[in-house]
Amino acid sequence: KAIQHPDADSLYVSTIAMGDPAGNEDYTEFEGQICRTVCSGLNGLIPLEQMQGRKVVVVCNLKPVKMRGIKSCAMVLAASPKVKEGEIDEDKGPVELVAPPEGSKAGDRV
Repeated sequence: KAIQHPDADSLYVSTIAMGDPAGNEDYTEFEGQICRTVCSGLNGLIPLEQMQGRKVVVVCNLKPVKMRGIKSCAMVLAASPKVKEGEIDEDKGPVELVAPPEGSKAGDRV
């Protein structure tokens, strides 16, 4: 699930199951699964509805960091299409979440 960050207009706060075992104080339980809290700067780039109940690729081997008071324990991977030759990249293109391969499960390495 994802919600808007209570103190940052550009951030979402997501609860993401990644196949982690129980026992890490940085992780929480949500709907019977061990989950990480992940802050992402995708608010305004990807509609909140598109962040709900879907599989995403997440970078997990990062040190947890607080983002406006909320500890983020991973990074959601998103990308923009390559700029065509001769065009100027003004960072205004569409941004899409990177989807894992078909049939992937939480915790799979990609």
